[in-house]
Amino acid sequence: MIDYLNRGFLAPFFILAFALLLSCKSNPNQSGGKGSENVDICDNLDTLNVILAYDTTNGELYSCRAELLYEKKDYVNALYDIQMAMQLKGNNVEDLLLLADVYWGLGNPNQARLSLNYAESLDNTNYEVYYALGKHFYLLENYELSRNYLLKSIQLEPVNPYSYSLLGEIDLSRGDTTSAINYFYRAVQVDNSFFPAYMQLATVNLVQNTPLTPRYLENALSINDKSNDAYYMLGVYYQQNGQFRKAVENYSKLYELNPEYVLASYNAGYIYLAELNVFDTAIIWFDRAIAVDSNYYDAIYNRSYSYELLGNTAKADSGYRYLLKIKPDYELAKQRLKR
Repeated sequence: MIDYLNRGFLAPFFILAFALLLSCKSNPNQSGGKGSENVDICDNLDTLNVILAYDTTNGELYSCRAELLYEKKDYVNALYDIQMAMQLKGNNVEDLLLLADVYWGLGNPNQARLSLNYAESLDNTNYEVYYALGKHFYLLENYELSRNYLLKSIQLEPVNPYSYSLLGEIDLSRGDTTSAINYFYRAVQVDNSFFPAYMQLATVNLVQNTPLTPRYLENALSINDKSNDAYYMLGVYYQQNGQFRKAVENYSKLYELNPEYVLASYNAGYIYLAELNVFDTAIIWFDRAIAVDSNYYDAIYNRSYSYELLGNTAKADSGYRYLLKIKPDYELAKQRLKR
């Protein structure tokens, strides 16, 4: 029936699970606190700003604030704070690892490498240093050197999910999916609460469309029930396997968490239009997608087509004309106006 439907991207996903891993600080054990007495203070940027305005000699609190600023991608001020921390406390591995991450944020991998080399010179038995070096060379796409550092990190500390996960990403980049899956699985074996590895396993299985996909995503959601990507990937899996109600259920949960996740709204609209033939509900979902991205051409077209299927040709044609105004080469809209 729907000969003129623009499928757009039926079930797209651009989930690069390793981004979850690489966004972590180089020290896998950093939690934003520098000792139990400072944990609450270190979690609150406003409190740190007030205290450091009066106490400019507290190196621990400068380190805390540098971490929070780094997480907010305020790399310039994070750099100032971590340098102040090291002036006050002396050079130490933990601050040097954060400094390397800050330099990466500033687009200066050479300075990052110097910080990591210094950290290694201070403690060449610290597995976190070698994970950080492995991550550094992964980002530089020097996978062989990255692998060597990651293996050394695991040799020093076998319970090391970060290093296993990054080894899996290296193998994935080389096309060795089987080895990559083994590394991701090893990561969750040593730490069954390691969220990034579940997402990595889910991503690989989603690409292969295996029935293991939902299990890994449910495991991920049991750790982080606010994960936008996990809900989206569940929706994609169920959509591409014809379980449309389950797909919409997950897209709806995602919409409640993050209305700006536009792909979920588009996919839900597509399901109601093309699979369930509930055209008024399809319009609601396409409206939501367009509210986020006013130039979402496929959503504009499919909303117009939904109106046409409801018999509201005035609204349909108005939508087609608007679409051709902003995208004159949209052929399907031209065809619908000639019907």
